[in-house]
Amino acid sequence: MIKFYSLQNLLEKGIDLEQIINEILLVTISAKTTYPEYAEWFIKKHVPGIYVGTRNTIIAVDNNKIVGVSNIKSSENKLCTLYFEPKYRRYRLGNKLVEESINYLNNSKPLITMPSSYLPQFKNIIKRFDWELTDCIDDCYIKDTSELVFNGELSETNKQLTNEERIILSYKHTKDKKILKLLKNPLFSLIKITFFIKNRKKTKKVLSN
Repeated sequence: MIKFYSLQNLLEKGIDLEQIINEILLVTISAKTTYPEYAEWFIKKHVPGIYVGTRNTIIAVDNNKIVGVSNIKSSENKLCTLYFEPKYRRYRLGNKLVEESINYLNNSKPLITMPSSYLPQFKNIIKRFDWELTDCIDDCYIKDTSELVFNGELSETNKQLTNEERIILSYKHTKDKKILKLLKNPLFSLIKITFFIKNRKKTKKVLSN
């Protein structure tokens, strides 16, 4: 049976976190492919935040092995890292980790960012929790890689747009058709893309980094 633990709760119980933190880093180091400074961020920023109470990590454990991790920045209502082993997808581990995280934050719409290439594995979570795509940033962590922003951090130029318009603009920005799956009627929106892009060019409103 998969069990969930909060590192802040373990800390309050006087449990030494060093070995657990080292294992979390080993499990999540794959994030380095999309966030090159992840290890440094985790060690120098996230871990100290756990000890002072501004951050937390929730782990999913199966047979004494960490199989899922959610790094949380409570001071910004932000889900910084969400990782789970692919083979646990059939157990809806991603959904359960998100549920544990939003229960801790007491907010169902935390700020979260992810590379556009992650949409296939997270689209069901996005739809289930009704997360709103609010921005898309070019070269955020890696050159030629676009980062999708949900539930916050709007660029000034995008604040007046509807969610549908942001998704279409993100498609224009990334050329990634997976983004259109966030729309309720993607086929209809495909027809609208050309018209929308032409109008956006006329008003000279573009995404800003």
